[in-house]
Amino acid sequence: MLITDNKETDLFEGWIPAHQIEMPEELIFADKAFDDPRVIEPFLKDSKTTGRPSTAVATYLRMMYLKFRYQMSYEVLVKEVSDSYKWRKFCHLSLFGDVPDDKTLIKLTGRFGESAVRAAHDAIVRQAVEAKIIRGKKMRVDTTVNESNIHYPTDTGLLADGVRVITRTIKKIKEAAKLKTFFRSRVRSVKRRVLKMVKFLKGRGSAAKKKRDEIKKEILAIARKVLNQARGVWREIRPGKIETSDINAKGLMSLTALDVQLKHWLGLFERVIAQTATVLSGNTHIPDRIVSLFDPGARPIQKGKLFPKTEFGRKVLIQEAEAGLVSDYQVHSGNPTDQSLLEAAIDRHEEIFGHVPKELATDRGFWDTLVQDRLKERGIQKISIPAKGALSSKQSTMQHRHWFRRLQRWSAAGEAKISLLKRKFGLKKSLARGDRGAETWIGWGIITHNLVRMACAGP
Repeated sequence: MLITDNKETDLFEGWIPAHQIEMPEELIFADKAFDDPRVIEPFLKDSKTTGRPSTAVATYLRMMYLKFRYQMSYEVLVKEVSDSYKWRKFCHLSLFGDVPDDKTLIKLTGRFGESAVRAAHDAIVRQAVEAKIIRGKKMRVDTTVNESNIHYPTDTGLLADGVRVITRTIKKIKEAAKLKTFFRSRVRSVKRRVLKMVKFLKGRGSAAKKKRDEIKKEILAIARKVLNQARGVWREIRPGKIETSDINAKGLMSLTALDVQLKHWLGLFERVIAQTATVLSGNTHIPDRIVSLFDPGARPIQKGKLFPKTEFGRKVLIQEAEAGLVSDYQVHSGNPTDQSLLEAAIDRHEEIFGHVPKELATDRGFWDTLVQDRLKERGIQKISIPAKGALSSKQSTMQHRHWFRRLQRWSAAGEAKISLLKRKFGLKKSLARGDRGAETWIGWGIITHNLVRMACAGP
């Protein structure tokens, strides 16, 4: 059953010293911001309206703020809220009542998803516009990489992951139904070869490489056997293929879900096997390469860093207005060019503020003469984007003007903002899997950052 808020007067509150329960100004500001119906409404759409009472939306929003504000796990968050009078009051929880557990918070985050978080972010930015904290006269844009929570991808590692997860899924199917199709577990066999591979990883000679390729081919052959046998299992459990009498009572409801799950793993495993075979044939260029079975949307991205040279995750565009607020963000699977993202960012700015910015500042990665010409036609008066390559006399004169250098200094500060978002608000690595989980995670980090900045800016 849907609960919007469970805030009520606590009879024991008057017995506790004021300094132990009085909230700091930052939490008072965030509490008022979350009371905005525009923030709450997106989460009500996906909330249950029947059944046992669920966690109040008001409580969930404030607990997620604390999680990202202080970079805590769900387990630690629950413990800290339980032990703090101030945080209980902030989360609209009674002083001695139950606190939502970590599993409940994780389920709610998955249920609400990225669309509700996006709408909440837009509502909070709207609050900043209405309070005239930001006016949208200036805009700076930069991109970064939000890393996925995956191990370093190798061909043998991905094959081993596939063998393990498919074997585990089929084990669950065997518990739910009596299978006629033979399936042999080859997890230990693959594990032995992976450990054997480790001995030759540091070798630099042709002999070491030859040995690594031999082991990789052995693992690939095992993976193909697992795939063929798993296909047979999947064909057997197809709807209408297996008799009800063959299904255990435990598996009556789970077999359909396991069917979908196995199909998902088989599709990804086929792609991993195919790309491994391609690499062994000598072709290392694979445009749509899978780097993780558990987060297939993650991509290898190079941003010109010395270390790490390649990051695995998603490209995130961050655009800011005045007062250091993030006015919008975009999460992209893959590695689109920066210049291809600029006009869409301007569109979002105009949608938020009702007008294009008067001044725009970015780094040279966004340089494109055609795009700049179109932006000038839209009314942007000053565009500070360093040109790529050798400068013409006109470009050199432009880039030495005072306003151009001033905007470039302001643009450089965007790197510090991205560093802050990564260090203090969780944008370095998403601990949620999938495109939907990553966008939700990033959205919550930016919402929290904006509320902290708005609290500092004051009325």
